[in-house]
Amino acid sequence: MGKYRVSLVIVGILLSGSYCDTTVDAIEDYLDARDDRVSAFCGCFGPLIGYTSEAGEYGSREVDACVEGEQYESPQRSCITAMYEADTEYPPDIAFDCLTSAESDYTSCLRSLSCDDLAGLEECIAEFNDTRDECPRMSSNDESTFERCTRV
Repeated sequence: MGKYRVSLVIVGILLSGSYCDTTVDAIEDYLDARDDRVSAFCGCFGPLIGYTSEAGEYGSREVDACVEGEQYESPQRSCITAMYEADTEYPPDIAFDCLTSAESDYTSCLRSLSCDDLAGLEECIAEFNDTRDECPRMSSNDESTFERCTRV
C-alpha cells in the first residue's frame, strides 16, 4: 500500500475506536457554542426577533425569555446527540467541529458590537453564514432528522 492508503487505514482505525465519544463531544461542543451565541445575540438584539415587553422595552426579563426561547432544550439536545449513536452517512465530528468554530466566531463578533450596531450585526451574520456554508454538509436524511430534533 502507498503512504496515502496506509494513512487512511490508520485514521479509520483510530476513528472507529473512539468514534462515539469523539462525535458526542463534538456535538456537545457545537451545542454549547450555539448556546453561547444565543446568549450573546439575546444580550442586545432580542427585540429584532420579537422579544420585548408589552411596553416595547427590553430588560433582563426579556433577555432571559429570549435565551430560553432560542436555546435548545434538554430533549432537543439529547435527540441531536442520539441521532449520531446510530450509523450516519458521514463522520459528523468534522462537520460539528467546523460548525462550532463558526458559532464561536459569530459569538465573538456579536460581543464586539454595541447594541445599536445593526450594520455590524449584518456583517456578523454574513460572516457566520459564509463560514457555515463552507462546513461539510449532513446528508439529506441526517438534515431531516436534525430538523425533527429541533422541534421535539
